[in-house]
Amino acid sequence: MKYVLPIVLLLVLALAQNPTAQENGDPISWADLRADTIIFDFPAPDSLLVRCQFSIFNGTFSDTIIVSEIGIFLDDVPVWGEPIDVTKSMNNCHVFSTYEECEGECNYLIGPPIEVGDCTWYIYMGPPDSVTHEPGCVCMKKWGISRTVYYTGQDIVKFVLDPADVVWEPNESDNSFSTHLRPVSVRKETWGKIKSLYAE
Repeated sequence: MKYVLPIVLLLVLALAQNPTAQENGDPISWADLRADTIIFDFPAPDSLLVRCQFSIFNGTFSDTIIVSEIGIFLDDVPVWGEPIDVTKSMNNCHVFSTYEECEGECNYLIGPPIEVGDCTWYIYMGPPDSVTHEPGCVCMKKWGISRTVYYTGQDIVKFVLDPADVVWEPNESDNSFSTHLRPVSVRKETWGKIKSLYAE
């Protein structure tokens, strides 16, 4: 009998540290990353300015931080990447239980100062062993990053969120966005105009 309590305690600790127990779709432990769009420009013939816009839906009920990564690809070749804080939020939207109530602001605590997100209605679809498949009110924040990368005539630009799949998400199919690059416009000048530039 004296061995029963230690064994029970060991089992409880093992379950608490079991990755599948913590990544089974429990609504208090998920975040969903959504790649929204790309805006690009050519500041120079060999440069491409890429603005990546994405959203993070935060399903955590406590102060949580998840470190992931975002990367930019030209014709599927990585040209830039860096870590990002996926979420650190109190998710003060979860107190709303109906679609009509789900509105207003929420706090995203990504370092100082506190940033503000929007409460939005999210249809959470976890795995079969999830504790819930019900929709709910969660905190959503839109983000954007701008980076200039070396351009050599590639056709497609793409950015990818969480390329290593370190974040458990209800929807893994919307983590990237790609678009075709339009040709670089060439400025046409007449020979007379060119000569006038050097005329004294």
